[in-house]
Amino acid sequence: MGKRDIKRATTEWRNKRFEGIRRDIPYHLIEEITTLVGPRRAGKTYFMLQISNDLLRKFGKEDMVYVDFEDPLCRVSYPEFLDVLDDLIPHRGVLFLDEIQSIDDWPSWLRGLHNMRRFHIFVSGSSSRLLSREIATSLRGRSITRVVFPFSPGEILHHEGATGRRALAALHRYLEWGGFPRVYLSSDSPNRKDLLESYVDAIFFRDVVERHRVRDIEGARIFRNLVMKNLAQIFSVTKAARFLKSIGISKSKKTLMELLELFQEAFLIFALPRYSRSARGILQMPKKVYPVDVGLFQPFTSFGESMTRRLESVVAIHLYKQHLRTGRRIYYWQDHRQNEVDFVVESRKGIEELIQVSYDVSDERTREREERSLIKASRELGCKNLTVVTWDHTDTSERDGRTIQFIRLLDWIVATKGPNPDA
Repeated sequence: MGKRDIKRATTEWRNKRFEGIRRDIPYHLIEEITTLVGPRRAGKTYFMLQISNDLLRKFGKEDMVYVDFEDPLCRVSYPEFLDVLDDLIPHRGVLFLDEIQSIDDWPSWLRGLHNMRRFHIFVSGSSSRLLSREIATSLRGRSITRVVFPFSPGEILHHEGATGRRALAALHRYLEWGGFPRVYLSSDSPNRKDLLESYVDAIFFRDVVERHRVRDIEGARIFRNLVMKNLAQIFSVTKAARFLKSIGISKSKKTLMELLELFQEAFLIFALPRYSRSARGILQMPKKVYPVDVGLFQPFTSFGESMTRRLESVVAIHLYKQHLRTGRRIYYWQDHRQNEVDFVVESRKGIEELIQVSYDVSDERTREREERSLIKASRELGCKNLTVVTWDHTDTSERDGRTIQFIRLLDWIVATKGPNPDA
């Protein structure tokens, strides 16, 4: 059954055409294995289909094999799989191996296929068992990793060809619902919210609880909800431990820090450290937590309550993806008087830019607060490239010998996209 069904699945795959939103994710035909990881339902399988269609310029459909190893009908032994490949691709070709973690000894499979030097190999897997750290350990020197996030606003705007008011409307919709493919393509708001809630639960139960055998599931769930209600804010594990204790849940700081790390490994959130010139200071200070997709605010916070935090999260996700591609480090900054700058962007050459995010700066007190924090950070860190990202305000401000650029989110997304360093 397995060999026949792999051939059937491959035939069906070859007949599919890519139609939809193109992903702005770099990839190349390389000797190493290309591994696609990321949150559940972010579109890893669909991205494989895009790649396969792109490669038709270099390979025929008959030179490509796709297998979804999560399909029980496609379970075969390694020797049987090699027999299938010999039948389907007698010479060189391309393999797309989806949900590879369903195979118990997947690292040995991939090492064996890689050693044959016959195939360009693209692998995707659930974040519950195929994480970057595991790949780095099991396939040392044989693999490069690409993280697949949900659709970005830039990908959506490019697909829709939206400009002017239509672009702002699309971006506003993105702030509310985010870019998970099924959520974005749905026109039913209750269904969208149900989908997002199911994604959070799937990541939590399958990629955290089941994978790491968490025993106090209810305590971990309450902590998860506490984290998700405080997205785009400084999150203190010490304060969280005190709060949990006040409601009868006793968790050590060490346990909560471990859970926070598991949430990050499962691609539910990511965390930015506070900027410090000492490595110890960076490790000890509380971090700011952000969702991997702005739609994950939806199950925990109303749209109206979190506009600036959602806007800030869009900027954070954009910068975080740049960090993954270029290595530029991202921090937040705060002084002893609680003046805060949302993002410090640092490259090997030093600090490149300081960025504030504010949905609405029409109120003079809000504008004064944002400018004052930028100026203080600018003096301390020696950076004069100062930006405030807003929803709809554009101008410049001269203050204390420094220029602060106010720019709309829509314009900032276009301006910062730039050439892809890996393309």
